[in-house]
Amino acid sequence: GDQGSRGGRTAPQMAKQNARANAAKNKARMLQFKQISIGINIAVVAYHFFVTGHLFSVSTILTLLFFAGQEYVALQMLDKHGKPTYGDAGHIDACVDLTNPKELGMYSYVQDLLWVC
Repeated sequence: GDQGSRGGRTAPQMAKQNARANAAKNKARMLQFKQISIGINIAVVAYHFFVTGHLFSVSTILTLLFFAGQEYVALQMLDKHGKPTYGDAGHIDACVDLTNPKELGMYSYVQDLLWVC
């Protein structure tokens, strides 16, 4: 009875299909985060250069390292959390959806940190 409404797929097959879709979405989302982070860091350095007329001061380097370091750590944590897990046959078994705050748990804070930094 119930399989006809799901196109003949079982719950595990649907879960694996969903995990594959999540992995693809996560990859695209992380690429967006990385591009935005790089763009913002370039804009900050350019702005600082035009305001002060120089790039290489100790305070500039420390400030950039502080904020870029936070972004890098947050990106790595989120990227690791969004990676799929693979089964024995090499197929994706599970993958959280990085666009769903309910699945992010504490990593929702990491994602918020990326947007703030």
